Amino acid sequence: YFMINKEVQFTLKAEIEANTIIPLKDGKLLFYYFREIYNIYIYNEKTFEQLFEIDLQNLIYEFMNKFEGDNEKNSNKLKNHEESNATIEKYDYFWNKYNVKRNKNSIKELDNGLILIGRDKYLIEINLHKKNYDYKLAKILDDDILEINELSDKRIMIITIQKIILFERKNEEYIFKEEYELSSFWKIFPEGFFSKINQFFFSYVLPNNRLLVNSLLIKIQPSGCLWGGNHEIYNSKIIFIDLKNFKKILSTEVYNNDAKFIVLENEIVIQSYEDLTIYDINSLEPIKVIKHKKGMGYLYKFDRNHLIASSVSDEKNNLVIYKIENKDLIKQYIIRAKLFENILLYGKKRMIGGSEFIFLLRNKRIIILHYEKIYLFEMIKE
Repeated sequence: YFMINKEVQFTLKAEIEANTIIPLKDGKLLFYYFREIYNIYIYNEKTFEQLFEIDLQNLIYEFMNKFEGDNEKNSNKLKNHEESNATIEKYDYFWNKYNVKRNKNSIKELDNGLILIGRDKYLIEINLHKKNYDYKLAKILDDDILEINELSDKRIMIITIQKIILFERKNEEYIFKEEYELSSFWKIFPEGFFSKINQFFFSYVLPNNRLLVNSLLIKIQPSGCLWGGNHEIYNSKIIFIDLKNFKKILSTEVYNNDAKFIVLENEIVIQSYEDLTIYDINSLEPIKVIKHKKGMGYLYKFDRNHLIASSVSDEKNNLVIYKIENKDLIKQYIIRAKLFENILLYGKKRMIGGSEFIFLLRNKRIIILHYEKIYLFEMIKE
């Protein structure tokens, strides 16, 4: 295996306003923030040249003006929408009372290569070219979009605060097929004092017509500091859904952090701050619960069968490759580089949208995205 106790060399450093990477089918990379309405950046994966950027905020302004009336109020409508949801009328008493914020960029590449973006009430279709892109408004919904995905039968699933809506893309149009009420078990109802809450969903289509959903709630609390500011507290849970009827198969407990999922070829790993649970991808039965070891960083998907994490204790700031064998997480390979000591030591204690992101490119180079900086490494040839 190409990573057995090998050293990598640093080849590039760049700044980028993003915390998420999507590898596209045509050899491009798409970078974006999952919450903030900033630009989306498109890169060439081989040369790491920035090809162009997509100003998502301007697209939303354009659609507001074109489809919701061209007037002076629309110039500030998007900013006001980020602070409150007074324009949204169709949600239940709890979410109305606590002024739920739902600002999230849900971005997916479809099987045909088109990019779909769900932001606020807008479903946007992007067609990428070599140096530019075309776009159009695919749908305006009555409620904010919390998540989108393409199911195995090519239907487009949209999750809002109230419903699951299914569309079929036919003749370049999105045709309504059916909808389901979003059951309360999808959501997390917080306890304690808070001023606002954000409810997010992340999803992954599993084999055997099932869906994995990560429900994430962020409670906004005043920090208590003399200088003001807010403090975020996370709750999350993982739900397995039957796509035949969108009923719950099973669900984890509610974690007191932003737990995340990693889908491998044969296993699903649910990771919280305290431990990780390995599930069989076919039976969805839990295989083993493993406590986090001191100094072990958060896990990321390395390839179909391996996980990668940073280590800041006995491994002296290396990257460690793991594989699940005999129902356990086994250390397989160690990746060393001098620069790791400078970039792996510090990071926010946050798994989703945090300060650190480790990603394997298709040409076997490794990206570490750390505090809005990209560090690119490649293997040292013998």
